[in-house]
Amino acid sequence: MAITCNNCGYAYNNDDAERCSICNSILRALSEHASSQNTDLIEQNGTEIEDPLPDVQILNHRSSSDNNAISATVNEDSSRSGQDIIEGRISHLERHDEKPPLDAFNIISKILTGILIAVPFIFLFVCSGLISLFFAVIGFHAISQLFNPIMWTTAIAELLEILVLRRIRGTDTVPVYRGMIEDANSQEHAFWFKGPVKSGNLIVGHNVRLSGKRQKGTFFVHHGVDLSSNSDIISRYRNPWKYIFFLLLAIYLALGINIYFQLPKITG
Repeated sequence: MAITCNNCGYAYNNDDAERCSICNSILRALSEHASSQNTDLIEQNGTEIEDPLPDVQILNHRSSSDNNAISATVNEDSSRSGQDIIEGRISHLERHDEKPPLDAFNIISKILTGILIAVPFIFLFVCSGLISLFFAVIGFHAISQLFNPIMWTTAIAELLEILVLRRIRGTDTVPVYRGMIEDANSQEHAFWFKGPVKSGNLIVGHNVRLSGKRQKGTFFVHHGVDLSSNSDIISRYRNPWKYIFFLLLAIYLALGINIYFQLPKITG
């Protein structure tokens, strides 16, 4: 195989030639020098190919760390707001008229109302019974029946049934929307929304983002956004028992203050 001179480029020197036939340059020293340069170049290239790999790994590590930080920030914001978020397309929707579930305001308000009515009712019932018994003993049976606590209690109950209960019967229900949302992973999520809807729409096929709480597999919606029409979804429903609760607290507070100031006069 002929040796190429690296000095002048002559490529037909003999294999055993030590100097170039044209420029008389040393061939083997140049060849070994060229080989060493090629080896160094290969090593340098190899270093350049192998060194970037850790940089890529560091870059990927930093990217994943940034993504984890972003996810942690989103989770932290969600935990601070105390609400979960679900986003997707409404695939199914139904509307029903249902009674709202019991809550603390409802239960406590009914207890306070019962106490407020029971105390004067028991007092009147006992006093009326004693008066009725007195007139029955002395022989005035007609007046005794008039003060009979069972008679006037039944009359008041029938009057309340006619004037009050029949009018409010059926009006204690609220419209409730139950449906399914299909997210980006084609998973179905059941949701529950208490209406009526004040703003926005709940329409099958619309993309929505809902905020609320997930309980026992159902997502209870507090409010949301209709992404298809870019409008807020807000319910008009307001719990009436909340206002009744604060009204009863004011009544009890007024009675307590009145009893406190009247107590020295009663005991004195």
